[in-house]
Amino acid sequence: MKNLFIFIGIACLIFILQSNCIAKAQEVSNTDFKKEIDDNYQKLLSVDFKERDRAVFFLNSLKKEELNEKIYKVAVDLLKMETERRKEVYEFARKGGVAENLPKDIVYANSERFGMYYVYLCELTGKSGDKRLLPLLVEHCLGRKVLLYFGDAAVEAVIEVLKTSDIRARKRSAIFVLAEMLKPKKEGYVASGEVKNKIKKVLIQATSENDRHIRQVSVRALGESGDKDVIPILEKIAKSDPFLVRKKDAKGNVLKEYYLIRKEARKALKKIRENDLEK
Repeated sequence: MKNLFIFIGIACLIFILQSNCIAKAQEVSNTDFKKEIDDNYQKLLSVDFKERDRAVFFLNSLKKEELNEKIYKVAVDLLKMETERRKEVYEFARKGGVAENLPKDIVYANSERFGMYYVYLCELTGKSGDKRLLPLLVEHCLGRKVLLYFGDAAVEAVIEVLKTSDIRARKRSAIFVLAEMLKPKKEGYVASGEVKNKIKKVLIQATSENDRHIRQVSVRALGESGDKDVIPILEKIAKSDPFLVRKKDAKGNVLKEYYLIRKEARKALKKIRENDLEK
């Protein structure tokens, strides 16, 4: 019995020591992590684009709750600055300027890396969920991962872009965002109730637009919803959309032809039905 108590005592001592070691390790780990976040916050302020690029990539990889207000504030200011830099490059090119003659302070905004950097900066800013930023983000950062943090508040603004914009790329981006809002998922925002119905209504309207690109992505978006109430609309499109693709050889002979949007509608229908079987 005495040996048993000694054994239990030793086991308890080992457990306490292990717990203390784990706690200290976590404390060190947390300290290092906080330091890394702070270091990257400082890099956001750097005049060196490469440092800002690395910092934006790292900070955007973190969860919303791991970020803080000072990071968001700098990210917003940085997004505004980089948007102006991008405009300057565009204006320079529009006036006939060539890349070799770009002013040194904006040459980085014409680099291959700048595109992804700008996307990550948009996403980082969007994680703030600050509704005051919606006009800025809808105008310059119309992306799936940017506006989901705003939930229902972003829906009307995105729908407005789809309804009023004359620019195909913006309309397509708006549809991609709305599709993501409809898509069932375990985490993140998913529209429901009247908001969901409103999104589906504008997407159904978009399937009748003259632009076949808009019709195609709208049909795909309805399929992403997984909702059976859009099946009649998709079935109609699968039988009647007029856009015909003809693939020809070098001599102009037709090798293959098919109705692209009808094909997209059949894919959407298949997706909805498969999802229904999985439930």
